[in-house]
Order: sequence, then structure tokens, then C-alpha cells
Amino acid sequence: MTPSNRETRASRLGVAPAALAALLLLWAGVVIGVSFLAAPAKFAAPSLSLPVAMDVGRQEFGTLNLVEAGFAVVTLAFAVLVRPPRLVWLGLGLAVAIVALQGLWLLPVLDARAEMIIQNQTPPPAPWHGIYIALEITKAAALLLAGGAGLRSLGGSGRPAPQATPR
Repeated sequence: MTPSNRETRASRLGVAPAALAALLLLWAGVVIGVSFLAAPAKFAAPSLSLPVAMDVGRQEFGTLNLVEAGFAVVTLAFAVLVRPPRLVWLGLGLAVAIVALQGLWLLPVLDARAEMIIQNQTPPPAPWHGIYIALEITKAAALLLAGGAGLRSLGGSGRPAPQATPR
């Protein structure tokens, strides 16, 4: 590798830690925007019937889960490249685990309940919606924590802070 190729690669890698932090914070913003702003607003619309709101919600959260799976893949790839601090890995790992749990288990359970409401049936009481909300809060907090830790690791320069050498 020539010196200019090394410099180009090093400058690209220098952007990766900042890109990782930005992706984590963008992902957190998407979760907050959809789960805590758009979804509750939908149920406040008086002209939207409950069955229609449930159908829209089912589509909304299914799409959110797909988008989040994309964020998970891209941020994990950046994290492997960057090798961020442990706190970034902890937050990212928790968020990825929650997205997988929601997509593989919780959303299908909630979709079945929504379908019952759409068909004018009353589903039995269950904790699933509360669990989903708790996971969304946990995921948003984990992403904000990881993104903040990623930003702190940059120091003031936008580049990774120097690591202390062990004695």
C-alpha cells in the first residue's frame, strides 16, 4: 500500500467513529419520533376509528422494525470497524437484541391482537403492549447512551480520543 493509500484509508477510518455515533443518535431519533410522537398522535385523532388506527399501527411498527434491522446491520458493521468503547457496545448490543426480540416474537403477538380488534373482537387482557412500550423506552435510552458515549470517545476533534497506554 502506498503512503497516499494509507492516508486515504486512515482518513476514512477517522470518519467512522463519528459516523457510528451519528447513526446511533439518528436511530434513537427515529425510535422517539415514531414510537413516542407519531403513534400516540394517531390515537388522538378523533376521526380515526380504533380498527383503522390498529391497522395503521400494525403497518407503522412493522416498517419501523425493518428500518431498525437496517440500522442494526449498519451500526454493527461500523462498530466492528471502529472498535468503540465498551459502553457503545453495551448500548448497541441491547438495542439490537430488543429489535430482534420485537421482530421475531413481540410484533407477531401484537399483530394478532390488532387483527382481533380489526375484526371487532375483544382480545383478552395481556401485558404485551406494556412490554413493548418498556422495550421501546429501554431501546431509546440504550441508543442515546451509546451515541453519547461514541461522541465522548471522539474528544473535541471529531476523531477518536487517544487511548491511555497501560503501564
